[in-house]
Amino acid sequence: MVGSALSALVHDVDGVMHNGITATLLTRLQILGWHVLSASSLVDDFGSFSLFDICIEELRWRMEWSWLKVVSAGVSHRPGFSELDRVDPGKTRRWLASLPPADRAVYRKLLNGAHITQDGKHYCQESDSDICEFCLSVDSRYHRFWICPAFQDCRTAVSDELFAALPELPECVTGYGWALRPSTSREWYSFLHQVRCGEVPKPPPFSGETLHVFTDGSCCNPAYPDARFASYAIVTADPAMVWPSKVLESGALPGLRQTSVRAELFAVHKVIRLAAIHSLQAMIWTDCLSVVRRLRRILGGARVKINSPNSDLWMQIQNDLDHAQCVVHCTKVAAHRRLEEAQTPLEEWCFLHNQFADHAAAKAQDHRPAYFWDLLARHTAACVKIDSWNAQIQSVLLSVSKQVLDAKVTHDGDMELVPMPDDRVPVWQPLPVLDELPSGAVRWYGLGMVQKIVSWFWPVAKDSPSPCLWVSYAQLFVDFALSTGEVGPLNIGGWKDCSALPLQGLRNVGFKCRVRSFAKVFREILRHSGVKIASAYVRPHCEMIAMHCSCLALPWPGDRLHAVDRWFLSFSCRPFRRQSKELDHLPVPRFDRRFPGTT
Repeated sequence: MVGSALSALVHDVDGVMHNGITATLLTRLQILGWHVLSASSLVDDFGSFSLFDICIEELRWRMEWSWLKVVSAGVSHRPGFSELDRVDPGKTRRWLASLPPADRAVYRKLLNGAHITQDGKHYCQESDSDICEFCLSVDSRYHRFWICPAFQDCRTAVSDELFAALPELPECVTGYGWALRPSTSREWYSFLHQVRCGEVPKPPPFSGETLHVFTDGSCCNPAYPDARFASYAIVTADPAMVWPSKVLESGALPGLRQTSVRAELFAVHKVIRLAAIHSLQAMIWTDCLSVVRRLRRILGGARVKINSPNSDLWMQIQNDLDHAQCVVHCTKVAAHRRLEEAQTPLEEWCFLHNQFADHAAAKAQDHRPAYFWDLLARHTAACVKIDSWNAQIQSVLLSVSKQVLDAKVTHDGDMELVPMPDDRVPVWQPLPVLDELPSGAVRWYGLGMVQKIVSWFWPVAKDSPSPCLWVSYAQLFVDFALSTGEVGPLNIGGWKDCSALPLQGLRNVGFKCRVRSFAKVFREILRHSGVKIASAYVRPHCEMIAMHCSCLALPWPGDRLHAVDRWFLSFSCRPFRRQSKELDHLPVPRFDRRFPGTT
């Protein structure tokens, strides 16, 4: 039903609903880049498959493969992730899970791009240089991990072959720590997908009413999923020893999932399909206990869970048993036992035929085409090399990152004081005498606001004996509020004096926004008054504002600057830096009778 609706949506059949669950499913499939071939099959990078007959493990695997391309396209604008579709997320997760919690947290910063070197910092922090903190070269992730002499001891185990290949590898591998995928992976899985099994064999002659068969599966490289390949075999056996035993069927296991259990189950499935087609009574002998237990539950009436392991084969087995006139039994045989160990004729017969099935399943691997063995050699060589490279790269990145963090902790612990601003401050030009308020500023910002700022600034700066210093607008705003009790201007549908607004403290206006508004009005008052004061984007003469910001060169009294610092310190025990959010959460300063210069 859903498959037919999918096909109708794709071909724009009249009357089909375009806003239902099926339309949503089609959208998700198309996001993954899957093509609807027919009502019963989809097509991805490896070929066609049925969305409703595939097992959940294979479906998840195909989705992860396709989703990686979607994510890669979404982050391709970031230079470090431009080739993210070449990585292996599964191997990366397994490596991450193998680390202790502290190292895992460090490595996550690498994977998500939060590990920032000096070439990136100087765009958003107070540093004005992209020079490496540990040497005199231009900093970058590649420099930090693979060139910087300060971390040479972290690279002693790196092979010459990997060093030569580093410039050609994706930056998401060499600079971000994602595990690289072998270049032969797609070819390998495409070949496995194309493996097909033959038709159900004809039943052989046998004695009595029951066909006895031994099944077995064989898997090469069982502990290494990326290069596993399996085969199966079905061997007939006559308890009466009238008919000779023979290999009824054997071959390569089809599909992307290659495990010994699935190979055993596939052989059992073929036997049950044979019994169902020819209405036979069959006795299955197998040495796979998990298959025996689950098959017995199904024979006892249990239903298959659609999301259980290998559910596609179990669903076919259940369907054959439900809709065919056949009788099936199964029993467990001891695996890999020698004939000399048998204590009864039955055990000897079981050991003999189980050994026969085991050898037949292994021998089935030899029937693969020559192209497979060439592909296997290339694929395993690529897997071994890439695994070695991944291990070396990940070790280097983790070691360097831990050393950098340790150095920063030591550095931060030793350098609590904030570096002071540049001493090169322009010469102060005395303020002119104002006979009247600047009309241009009054016209735009109002007589009251201009009068308040002029009355605050001119008496302090006009005849100040203090040396000229870089003073930030934030310091000036706090000084203005603490010494006058005024709130300052804001542009709220036009410029307003916030002291005249009811409940102005409840307005959702951040501290930095208030400073910007104050700075705008203050600069305009100076401009319309003909006052020229040197300005620059520098670090102010302030212990608490530890970043570059817009400053004016003013002969501002030191006791007032210290009082402003004390006000900042009452809300934070650490200096405000560019990445800090605390500065914008500061309240509006209130009038302080203890502030220098107040009466």
